[in-house]
Amino acid sequence: MRNGGSEDGAASAPLIVEEDNVKEDIVTLGRSVIVTGRVKAGILALGGDVIVDGVVEGDVATMGGSVIQRDGYIGGDVIVIGGTYQHTRNEALRDPNKQTIIYAGNEEWFRKLFQNPAREILMPRWDRYFIGQRIFAAFFSFILSLIVVTLIPGQVTRASEQLTKNYLRVGSIGLVGMVVISLSILLLSQVLPTMLWLLISIIVGMSGIAALIFGSVTIYFLVGRWLQQNMFGLQSSSHSVALLMGVLLWVILRSLPVVNVILFLAMLIVSAGLVFTAGWREQPGDSWGERDA
Repeated sequence: MRNGGSEDGAASAPLIVEEDNVKEDIVTLGRSVIVTGRVKAGILALGGDVIVDGVVEGDVATMGGSVIQRDGYIGGDVIVIGGTYQHTRNEALRDPNKQTIIYAGNEEWFRKLFQNPAREILMPRWDRYFIGQRIFAAFFSFILSLIVVTLIPGQVTRASEQLTKNYLRVGSIGLVGMVVISLSILLLSQVLPTMLWLLISIIVGMSGIAALIFGSVTIYFLVGRWLQQNMFGLQSSSHSVALLMGVLLWVILRSLPVVNVILFLAMLIVSAGLVFTAGWREQPGDSWGERDA
């Protein structure tokens, strides 16, 4: 696998592939790839474009960039996340049996993220777009939390109790699980073809998103209930209010530089721990609807 990460002062300098017999996969971070030669494997560009003037026999994929096929040939699938697929001919020089997968949107965000990940993650820009994004995040998180507790009330209740009683065990198991999964993904990247590794990574990522949603709802409820009891006393027991208060506080804290990364990592670890230790058999008396009544 040939890697092409961005360097200081040369983040926008493209990687030009002129060789006629490149057998390994090409992966770049924050850089575009221009192919004028022949690549027998695949290309993955994170935060950059892939411009094909030559031949790519394998798959071509981008995140935060576009695939631009001029007079070149692409023998595999084309996967574009946060970008577009362009070709100058009326019919692109492609294998008709191969697929084209495009998710258009957030191209600029993906591109900035991969070109300067530390700046985009640790120090978010406070502007109207960012504030609007935070407001939308609070609204979306609250609605999503209500949906989750409506669908699986017993699991959320038991997870909150588990986290309250055994937070060290939950965190430890989550941390170990995250390390094992991360190392496994890195190992697979060295032994599997790029596109197969990318597919596995996407599946693992989707599973992680589901776990993160479940863990987030649990944390929102615990934080909100603590605020609720301290502000209104024990007489206030509405879980909907607790969720709303927890979401608002969490969104505010996640808007702070550096703190947002720490909280996100903590939430990711706790979410993994809750999934690894959760008991999924529903028990009587766990219904949130009964408690809100």
